[in-house]
Amino acid sequence: MFRVRDDATRYGRPLTGKPKPAQEVAFRGADKRTLWWWSFLLLVSAGNLVLWVVVARAVHDRSDRYVAQQLLLSGIFATACTFRSILPRVDLERQCLWNSRLSSIFVGRSVATVAELCFAGQCALFIWKLSALTGNASLQLVGWSIVPLIVIAQLCCWYAVISLNHLGHAIEEIFWAVLAFLMALSLGLTLGHMAVGSRILSGFGMVAGAGAAF
Repeated sequence: MFRVRDDATRYGRPLTGKPKPAQEVAFRGADKRTLWWWSFLLLVSAGNLVLWVVVARAVHDRSDRYVAQQLLLSGIFATACTFRSILPRVDLERQCLWNSRLSSIFVGRSVATVAELCFAGQCALFIWKLSALTGNASLQLVGWSIVPLIVIAQLCCWYAVISLNHLGHAIEEIFWAVLAFLMALSLGLTLGHMAVGSRILSGFGMVAGAGAAF
């Protein structure tokens, strides 16, 4: 990811100056566009955390169990995204931006797994909320299917990371597409079945949960 200039010799003669720390050399040899991209990631991640705090403070006095659960899951999700922004890496290619123990593929993939399961939990909570507001019992089954669906997706992702086979990632994306379809279907089934106030409450809870994490 970095282009590091070798200053050990110049014009065929060794230099006698004090060696520079490896991190300093990496910074000087880094592609400026890569550093700008990384800085943008940090800025967006910091904004996500600030937004999460603002939303959490706004609903603190009037939050119910549903909103509290959404806030908890989204807080974990936003924190995990920040971690991945600080230490970005590419799993199958075994590349990372910074040479750190925390940049290991195992650590990064584990953090991503927790984050994605939390997001799946948010989606399931939202569907259950829709079921409770509309009295549509079939949505309960949809809600219960979401987390197991994403667990399977994560297993496929881990298979891809360990085996270096992109097929696992392709199958994972199919499961995420199914999740998106289930969410859209659930919203379509509840369209027009809730009072305006209930729609605002349900939508605000999801924004407080998932929206702040992005």
